Amino acid sequence: MKELGGENAEIVDDIVYQYEIDAEHQSGVIAGRVDARHPSHDYDTMALDVIESEGLDAPVGSLAFGAVRLALKEADVQGVNAGFEVWQGRKSFLDSTRSNQRSPKLSDAVNAYLLNRQKKRTVDGVREAFRCFEKVVGDLHLHALTAEHFRAFCRAQATLDIGGRSRGSVTRPMSAETIDKKLAFLRGAIKHAIDQGEFIGPNVASGITSKPFVRPSDPLVMPEKRPFTSAEISRILAYPWFTGCESETRRHRPGSYRLGGMWYWGPLVALLTGCRAAEIGGLLLSEVMLDEKYPHLLIRTNEHRTTKGGYSRKVPILDQLLELGFGEFVDHQRRAGAHRLFDDWPLPSNKSGHNDKPISNGPMVRSFNTTLLPAALKGIMTAERRKEVTFHSFRGAFKTLLTKNEYQLSMNYIHEVVGHAKSNLDKRYIGEIDISETYPAVRKCRYEDIAFPPPPPFG
Repeated sequence: MKELGGENAEIVDDIVYQYEIDAEHQSGVIAGRVDARHPSHDYDTMALDVIESEGLDAPVGSLAFGAVRLALKEADVQGVNAGFEVWQGRKSFLDSTRSNQRSPKLSDAVNAYLLNRQKKRTVDGVREAFRCFEKVVGDLHLHALTAEHFRAFCRAQATLDIGGRSRGSVTRPMSAETIDKKLAFLRGAIKHAIDQGEFIGPNVASGITSKPFVRPSDPLVMPEKRPFTSAEISRILAYPWFTGCESETRRHRPGSYRLGGMWYWGPLVALLTGCRAAEIGGLLLSEVMLDEKYPHLLIRTNEHRTTKGGYSRKVPILDQLLELGFGEFVDHQRRAGAHRLFDDWPLPSNKSGHNDKPISNGPMVRSFNTTLLPAALKGIMTAERRKEVTFHSFRGAFKTLLTKNEYQLSMNYIHEVVGHAKSNLDKRYIGEIDISETYPAVRKCRYEDIAFPPPPPFG
């Protein structure tokens, strides 16, 4: 009746309003029916009435008759349950039945979700996810969205190829991880609308995954990422970038000029601490704790970057890093009045637009991945394949170092130092492992079969 509009809609509104009043005054009756979970209507008679009035082909005993009967029963139970929630004060029946008429569009939910999101990468990701979804499904009201809409979105995304637009980038099918990240952004926007009371209904994006729809990647073209081997690290450290190049800008040609700052120390800190590029680029000098009893880096969210999951950790500084002159470099940076350990590492800017790259993809990291690696590892890396190793592979090499049998480190210590998630059991019974325990266990770990080039002069 409501869908017919006009006077019919007004009649239904009056019925709903009266139902709400009745629910408040007949709470005992409603509670009794809900507790029984078995309404006492004569569904056979009701089904026959519906079949006759609607002219349905559903003789008694047929599957069609059973479907009509089941629909009536489910509708009755839903109505009783709604009345019970009204009686308990958890919901206004009148509001809940009308909520679909005023549910926001998905675009409205996305914009509201982004109001308090400061991280540019997140904002861009959410907006891109919505643009992709709108192309396939459209900008629907939240109450009109169904799980099938999100499956259709996954199907469409899974047909797309990515990559191949820049040097060293390989064309490949869109991965499940990429599509699922977009799903997570959209799911978050809907959840935010529900949490804010803007929409009363289920989050139909929950439980949807792209895995049934994605195309498999060719392992010859898309090999798995892996850590650097010791032989590869030796070839990297023998490159002009570390041993001597022509000039500050001609870093890939042999010469007598020595690169310092992030160019020399950035990769070495990554190799000898296992820290992520963003963690290194945003590291404050005040977070380099050399004068403590247990020298360490304090990795935490600061004004320049966030940490994964918002967690903080203390990373022991290995003896081998100090032997290379890291302490002298830190002292030099402090005397120079630097704020960050690597003040030459550009920060992203959302205002002027002069640098829209995330801090983890600064010029040093990009040059390392696109130019240094193909040259230093020529014969190992090929243009027809995705890179098996990148700057991030220093992190894998460090974790491999910690897992060597001769050090006999427990996995709890390794996860604490590297910043990997502990199991739920470990979180409950172990929690954070203090630096007073991890430093003595980790400090003497070293790359025995790698020759490190001497550091450049300071000043």
